[in-house]
Amino acid sequence: MSSEPFLSSISQTRSVGINQQNFESFNDLVRLGGFPVTQKLERISKIQVWGRDRIEGIEVTYIFKPDPFPQAPHILLHGLKMVRTRRCFLYSLPQLIALSIDRQFLVGVYGQRNAADNIGSISFVIFDEDNGRVEVKGPFGSPPRPGTAYGTFGHIVAFAGTEQSTFGLCALSMIKMDSHVNSFL
Repeated sequence: MSSEPFLSSISQTRSVGINQQNFESFNDLVRLGGFPVTQKLERISKIQVWGRDRIEGIEVTYIFKPDPFPQAPHILLHGLKMVRTRRCFLYSLPQLIALSIDRQFLVGVYGQRNAADNIGSISFVIFDEDNGRVEVKGPFGSPPRPGTAYGTFGHIVAFAGTEQSTFGLCALSMIKMDSHVNSFL
């Protein structure tokens, strides 16, 4: 019998975006976190966003739970940094974790889809548990006019979605931990 505590309750949002032909799916909670057997991911520490007229790629840095010792962060790129021969514009989100490594969390993602249902823009909501402040980073991308809004709030621990080799990021879904040791939400 395992001595590991019960896993937190996990939920996943509906995907935002569209699936291109020959798309491939990804789920960072399964790939890196070992879900549903275990949950090795502790939090997201950094996100970088690439795009032009839509979000074409995101690069996420994950911090693992110490098991039993701290492990190096792991970085995953979903989508593209380059489209055909042009480099996508880098919208750089600085590290979410500044001075207090364990006390800042990604608690929201929102944005707009364009007329073709592509992810036109994305913003991130960060909660600092030490001072109770909430900060928004973004929007990254090109907020479409008109556009259709999307968003979710809760402790986001991972991303899932679809990508295609020449199109980039097709669809994005957020994976949330519904219960947290410190229960700040």
